Amino acid sequence: MKTKLITLLLVTFFNLNLVFADGPTCSVHNHTERLKEIKSEITKYLISSAEVKRGYSYKFPKTKKVRSFIDSFIKRESKCCNFLEFRIVEGTNKLTLYIEGSKGAKNFIRNNLGNLRVIK
Repeated sequence: MKTKLITLLLVTFFNLNLVFADGPTCSVHNHTERLKEIKSEITKYLISSAEVKRGYSYKFPKTKKVRSFIDSFIKRESKCCNFLEFRIVEGTNKLTLYIEGSKGAKNFIRNNLGNLRVIK
């Protein structure tokens, strides 16, 4: 627990924001490339995003393809960022992905995904 907290503080302090990596070990190079891929993929499907109390929510159309993408995203990113909480809420036609966490996590999310905008 102490190691994870120190890592989070160092990442935040140096503003490296290593949320997106291909495995449990984050590196700046992997993060930069992975972040581009994730943003590109997410904006294809994104309906809207909003700031919530402990993080951000992202709304998507409810399709098998989008659900599969979100499930893969959560599985992959949970390995590197186990201090974040991922939750999916299914509506009739929409999926809402909540990415939240304790103190410091919201800034971490904002610096990586918070600025996503719907591209039509």
